[in-house]
Amino acid sequence: MIAKRDKWLAAKAPKHSGIELLLEPEDPDNANEALLLLGIAEPDTRWDDPNDKYERLLLRPWAVQAALSRRGRRRLSAKDVSEIKRCTRDADTLRWPAGIHNEQDD
Repeated sequence: MIAKRDKWLAAKAPKHSGIELLLEPEDPDNANEALLLLGIAEPDTRWDDPNDKYERLLLRPWAVQAALSRRGRRRLSAKDVSEIKRCTRDADTLRWPAGIHNEQDD
């Protein structure tokens, strides 16, 4: 039933010509907690500053891979790839879309 519903919703969804990036002025207080609870992220042990007011996280590879594997994604710029690698634990295990990974390693 869920698959049928998702298929129906996808067929009825408005077609978008592009992606609009919306930024919140400040992260919600519980966003990190939710990412940790859902297993999407884990604490980044590279940050060891007790005065840092932010909890630094790294995304888990499975979650990033799911995002990279989505249909209809836009082309990733070199900056996008760099940010993904910086924010992902074990980023070298990711399978990049065609034409992306090799361009960055050359």
